[in-house]
Amino acid sequence: MPTDFNPALLAAKSQLAAIDVIRALQILIDLTARKEFDPDEPRDDDGQWTDGPGSDGSHDENSIIPIARRPGPQSRLTEDQVRSNIASIADNQVGRLDWQDSASRSNFPAPSNKCNLFVYEVLSSADADPGLPNGWINNYPPTAGQWADPAYAIPNWRVLPSEEPPLPGDVVAQHIEYDDASGHVMIVGRNGNFIGTGEGADAHGQIVDILARDNLGRPGDRHGPLVYRRWSRSLN
Repeated sequence: MPTDFNPALLAAKSQLAAIDVIRALQILIDLTARKEFDPDEPRDDDGQWTDGPGSDGSHDENSIIPIARRPGPQSRLTEDQVRSNIASIADNQVGRLDWQDSASRSNFPAPSNKCNLFVYEVLSSADADPGLPNGWINNYPPTAGQWADPAYAIPNWRVLPSEEPPLPGDVVAQHIEYDDASGHVMIVGRNGNFIGTGEGADAHGQIVDILARDNLGRPGDRHGPLVYRRWSRSLN
């Protein structure tokens, strides 16, 4: 046996090799999910690909961050201010087509439902990130069904009891018996309305602003009760 044999060093090198394999798989999956590779595509401050400007080619202070970019440390805003920002950011997305079914966005391919992706990105933009609990290499945000399940814990998002009325910036979700989705999830707007993906005039999945109602799906869909959640800094 060579005199310089070091089991600890060998184990460390093996671990680094495994990490390199995982990183390579991540890059391969990201590239495969894209129809075309464009080296000039916009990137964020961390070097991650972004979706660039909004559908109208412009940016504004309420434009949302891409899912690949993680928000920084939570601000010192009050809980009321964070919820107000959530409602305001959501309201500024109404009419956009970035989350339509036929669009590819982040690690959501086309075609796919993106109601939970929209909610995730809006919440993350307001420093109310609910986490990415689903998946292994490509993590995904909470599903509509998870938001609608009172027994499912989402960090810093508590379920409202029936006697507590929803407020702007809350999240509303409902289990619906779809063939291709676990339900629907939206954001409560500044006027008590619901904002999220829907049956837009231009495309399914366009961001719409609808009146609050008991059924987030289509007439006749079998569904459960509405479940509201509210962001709270004190929850773990």
